[in-house]
Formats: sequence, C-alpha cells, structure tokens
Amino acid sequence: MWVVHQQPYAIYHKAAVCSKATCFSFLIFLVTLVTPLVLVYRSQGLWVREVYQREQPDVRFKHEVLLTLNTQEGPLVWSTFPSFNTRMARHLRVSFLQSHEEDKDHDGMQDKLELEVSVPLFPKEMVYGVTLTLTFYYVLHQNQVVLEGLAHMQHQSGVPLAGISTWGDLTLNQRHPLPSTGIYNIYDIPAFPTSISSAADWRLDSILANYWERNITTRVSNSYSVEQTGAGGDTFTLRLHLHYPPQQIWIIPSLAFLLKSAWIQYLSVLVLVAYLTSCIKHWVFSSRLLPAWIHYPQNAHEPFKRD
Repeated sequence: MWVVHQQPYAIYHKAAVCSKATCFSFLIFLVTLVTPLVLVYRSQGLWVREVYQREQPDVRFKHEVLLTLNTQEGPLVWSTFPSFNTRMARHLRVSFLQSHEEDKDHDGMQDKLELEVSVPLFPKEMVYGVTLTLTFYYVLHQNQVVLEGLAHMQHQSGVPLAGISTWGDLTLNQRHPLPSTGIYNIYDIPAFPTSISSAADWRLDSILANYWERNITTRVSNSYSVEQTGAGGDTFTLRLHLHYPPQQIWIIPSLAFLLKSAWIQYLSVLVLVAYLTSCIKHWVFSSRLLPAWIHYPQNAHEPFKRD
C-alpha cells in the first residue's frame, strides 16, 4: 500500500513553572540562542566593518593637459589652459595634441585612452625629460562617487630623446573607506587652479601636493615606457596608451548590509546548535532524568501519567 500521508507522534512532557524540568528547558533555550551569537562573534565575522566592491568606472578625458619638456637650455611648456600659457609665454612651445577614447566592449563606458602629443623642436634642441599631467572626469555609478582625477607621468633620461611611448592603467587610490549612502562628490573640483594671482599658483609640486591630500585620487600604475633616443630631430613625440580597468572600492557597509550578513552567519550556526541541544533535551526527558508529566495525545481522555 502507498503512504499517502504521515504525521509525527508527539509526546508532551509537562511540569510546573518552578521545577527542575522547566529550569532545564529554559536553560536549553538560552544556550540555543546565545551559543551561536558567541561563536560567530568570537570568529570576528559577525559585524563587517568594511567591504570591497568591484566596479567598472565611467571615465572621460577632459582634454586638459599640462606638458613640460626638459632641454639643455631650460624647460619647454605647453598646456590647454590659456592663463598658464600667458604666464609662461617665455617658455611656451605650442604643441599638437591628438586623442581618442575606445569602448572595446560596447557597454557605454570608455575603456582606453590613446593620446599623442607632438612638440616642435629647434635645431640642436635636445630633450632629456618629460612630465605630463592630464585630468579626467571619474564616476562610479554603483557607489555614487564623482571626482576629478589626475594622470601624472614623468620620465628622465641621460641621453637625448626623440620620443617616448608609455603604457599604463588609470587606477583608484583610497586613504579611508567611503560611505555606502549618498553621493560622494566632495572631490568633484578642479585639481588645477582656477583663479591665478601669480605664476607660483601653477607650481606642479603645489598642485600635486594638494591633490595628494585627497581621500580618493587616481594615478597611473603598472606603467611601462619605451624611449626613442636620438638628437637633432624637429619633433618630440609622446604617445600614451592609458587603460581604464575595473576598480575595487573600499566602503563602509550600510546597516541593512550588516544585519543581513550577521543574520546569515547567526542562522547557519543556530541550525547546528539547535539540533545538538534538541538531542540533549530529548535524551534527558526520554531517559526520565527529570520529573515531568507525560501526556500521550491519542489517550487524551485518560489521566496524566507521572514518572
């Protein structure tokens, strides 16, 4: 014959409120609830103080450039800032900039910047070093982070250079975790000075020092450079291949995330502890180690039997 339905056979053990059996049952209940909490807390995993989230940034090149070439006769400078070019007219060398960004996976976010700067040179003018600084509009949509980031690269050589090619990643750097709620846009401000009173405002060391103080910044990492040596050419060419890789964001988790994480850990241990304590409780009462009234539901019309 087929089993079409089944139900457990329950035996009820009853005792007075102020009895050993009741105290034991209450103790088992407390142990079942508290033990998982203690175990999870001691494992240092109950409250997650910080988490990391991986996200593809939405990066846009702002077409703001500051370029310095070191020659045997002094620096040559050029930028996309008219006020800077006016201040540095004595050392200004008008250059030619070409750039384009690529979206390789067609997800609406740029993945790479290809940039080329050509600087005309006079005869016998030799370049021994180059410094390039670019600005970017950097957005993390999932974590609601908006900032203006810099890409700074510098290269020096002991021999004259005809050009240089550099490959690198534009990565994110954090000093402290970010809040998980609200828009974090306190660094959506220009890294380069907007109001200029003197040429000292454009000192690159001051600009980078102020930028370095920010909690969250961008920088060029994992970079490789190849020199094109030679002197006497009429053009110095700088090529930059900058990749925008996914980033790990360091954040402070929200209360909802903390509760969800803690509840999952607590519940996983609670299931095991509850099974063990129920086995102990069953053994104690089935072995009649504590006095209690035993009630058999199928014989409910008969008087209670006592151990």
